[in-house]
Order: sequence, then C-alpha cells, then structure tokens
Amino acid sequence: MQYALHGHLPYDHTTDLRTVYETYRASAETTRAFETWFLPLVSLKEKGATHPQQLPALFKQFMRASLARPAEPDPAKIQAVQQEIENGGTDWITSRTKLATVIATSRAFAGREGQENQ
Repeated sequence: MQYALHGHLPYDHTTDLRTVYETYRASAETTRAFETWFLPLVSLKEKGATHPQQLPALFKQFMRASLARPAEPDPAKIQAVQQEIENGGTDWITSRTKLATVIATSRAFAGREGQENQ
C-alpha cells in the first residue's frame, strides 16, 4: 500500500465492542482482522478521526462483507478493485461487494473468516 493513514482510530475503545463481537459470534481471527486490517483501511477513507461510537456500525459493515464474500471471486471484480486502488480510490472500502471480493482474495482470510460458525 502506498497510502499514509489519515485519521485517528479509537483503538483504546475496541474493548467496548465485546458485546458486539459476542452478538455476531465473531472468532478471534475475525476480531483481529477487523482491528488490524479493516480499521486501518477505514482510516485511509476517512480523513478525520473515527469516533468510538462508529465502531459497532463499522464492525457490522465488516461482518456483512465477510459473510458476503464469494467462494470464488470474479476476476473482473478483482481487476476493478485493483484498478480503483491503483487510481488512489478508497470507495471500495465501504462497498460491501467490493470489500467482500477483497476479503475473498486476501491470504489473511483464506479459509478461516466467516466459516467458524458454519
């Protein structure tokens, strides 16, 4: 990635998400991916600070994308996201289908994310 992080992330408030994590039955891998992979991406998109009150909605967005990820990502969709990233675009971060495609192609999620509750 050739981006610098713009916004402040409320990492000191992620422990407040415990009940949200439990509600979604999120595994340790899921919560770790949210906190160490997705939140920094949100910081790329949001130029200002991310407020602690936004964390539950952001986790819900992340979970929806994780659960919607395709078993076999469409090469055209992968190419479209790659092109958007190359052009400096960040809208893919908040697009459920585009984020799901990225999650499906990421080694960080390979065979683990979203399958712990199936």
